[in-house]
Amino acid sequence: MLALPILAAGAGFMVSMLALIGIWAVMLCTSLLTLEVTLAFEDHNNSFGTMAKRTLGLPGSIASWIAYLLLLYATTAAYISGSTSLLNLLLKNGLGIVLPGWVNALSFTLVFGFFVFFSMRAVDYLIRGLLSVKGILIIVTILLLMPYVDFTKLLSSDSQSRYIWAALPIFLNAFGFHFVIPSVTSYCNKDAKALRKIIIIASLIPLVIYILWLMVTLGIIPLSGSHSFERIADTGGSVGGFIDSLGYLVHDKTVNGFINAFSNIAMTTSFLGVSLGLFDFLADGCKRDDSHKGRLQTALLTFIPPLGFAILYPNGFILALEYSTIFAVILEIFLPALMAYKLVRIKELHSEYHCVFNRPLMTGLLLLFGVVMIGLVAMDRLHLLPYVF
Repeated sequence: MLALPILAAGAGFMVSMLALIGIWAVMLCTSLLTLEVTLAFEDHNNSFGTMAKRTLGLPGSIASWIAYLLLLYATTAAYISGSTSLLNLLLKNGLGIVLPGWVNALSFTLVFGFFVFFSMRAVDYLIRGLLSVKGILIIVTILLLMPYVDFTKLLSSDSQSRYIWAALPIFLNAFGFHFVIPSVTSYCNKDAKALRKIIIIASLIPLVIYILWLMVTLGIIPLSGSHSFERIADTGGSVGGFIDSLGYLVHDKTVNGFINAFSNIAMTTSFLGVSLGLFDFLADGCKRDDSHKGRLQTALLTFIPPLGFAILYPNGFILALEYSTIFAVILEIFLPALMAYKLVRIKELHSEYHCVFNRPLMTGLLLLFGVVMIGLVAMDRLHLLPYVF
């Protein structure tokens, strides 16, 4: 959510909104395909690795494991990098303290990584509280920012649609919730009708929030000049630079307080959720026990690689998210489409839900879409995509 305005600024609000809706529709499609496959498996035996192995064989299982591991490492690195940028801003503006980036990155990882190391229950209670506060903060923040929106900026002719190509891979990452589906399926006792409704409504909520967030941010921050998206781009597209510019243009301490509080909590909850998933994945895959020694070994495996990235690339928030798109495409587009396609051809497996999108033509279109997304990431890394800045 924090990265969306930085990437959408060049294309403008209208084009970015339509792109978000299009990406949402594709990800909703693959999530419903995931639901169809999940309902064909028994509770607690429906992980992506298991489902991929049963439907696609050993190659599918290997692909899911590698992509899952790299996706979680990339996103954990992104959240450490983004949190470091916000912490730098908070210390500078609040206390007048400027610390080396690596100190803030290490401090953030040690403090919140400790909760992950200590126990899942500790993370559970912490995330519950933070998510409740975050929900209130984002609603209040958007409402407080509305009076500052210049709607002429949202329709500005300075924006050009060709700049949307660089933003699409990150837009895709904004709707990556597919790995929750097996857990929710078990929780809802495999009620296909209820689960379909849950997925549709739960994916619509962030879509609406993203559109409102783009509206207020793109309607306040100009494309060029001081405290503009151009200046944010000069800092490597850092989240801290984005929040600093937004706060400066609003000139209201109350609003700025809400913006900073929401941004920090959003980054922290994302970090905790993703790193907990990575921790459990590594503990299971590396057969580490639940003793203090075993959890410490798993914690080191979990946090050292992404922490190293955050230190080497202090403004690498968007860069890490962009690379994670490649693995998200494999896990959230390729695998659901292929698993659902193969599922109906396996007599031993039967699902109570049959997704309308599970058709050969739709499977081909989804695979083509995934190839395009990976191609956009590659073109961006080769500097072949148009940028406004």
